[in-house]
Amino acid sequence: MRPGQAEKPGKKRDSKMIIKVVLLDLDGLLVDSEPLHGKAWQKAAEEIGTSISDEEIKKFTGVGNIVVANFLKEKIETPLNAEDLIKKKVAKYMALLKNIKLMPGIKELLVKVKKNHLRMAVVSGAPRSEAIPSLQYPGIFSYFDVIISQEDAKNPKPAPDAYLLAAKKLNVLPKECIALEDSETGVASARAAGVYCIAVPNEYSKNQNFSKANLKIESIQAILGENSINLKTKNPMIGKLLG
Repeated sequence: MRPGQAEKPGKKRDSKMIIKVVLLDLDGLLVDSEPLHGKAWQKAAEEIGTSISDEEIKKFTGVGNIVVANFLKEKIETPLNAEDLIKKKVAKYMALLKNIKLMPGIKELLVKVKKNHLRMAVVSGAPRSEAIPSLQYPGIFSYFDVIISQEDAKNPKPAPDAYLLAAKKLNVLPKECIALEDSETGVASARAAGVYCIAVPNEYSKNQNFSKANLKIESIQAILGENSINLKTKNPMIGKLLG
């Protein structure tokens, strides 16, 4: 199997496989950006004479900007195309970025993974204009060897393209990676690529279906500190992640 090529469905993972790379989603997993994206869309919607509720925004957790833009276009007649709406939203998001925070436990996790001599990559469906600043503002950009954004993958999540590309760029097999995802769409993408995936739902995605995940945990903090000892015993992949 070549780097960047998905495993065949149903192929059993070798429990002795060495894990070399950790692949992490961005929004809602690394950074607490979902509320900011929501506010940005609400401000953009208001500007064109319509609205989008908090509940509607939650339904779009894990999907790309284009899906939300098309939803707004269907709600109101506007001469703007989807790309114009996305530009408005991105501008609103950038204005809110000074308020961005890391998700609880993320900094400690990144430090542990780095000490465990694993390389890391961000696998995001966000445009690069959003993804890079979202990593730079909270000071975690330097932890990552590769950043995969919306422009890099031919097909968005839940297609496996982004995860396969990350593995290819890092010259590893998908089965040599562990992914952490906070959405049903992201989990489906990682699993379709043959990557072992740990689901970490957040407030926005907690009601989604995570049945495709190899493992589901309540939060990043659940695998840190004293909590990790029992989990490492029950699940060897946690041990491979944290060392």
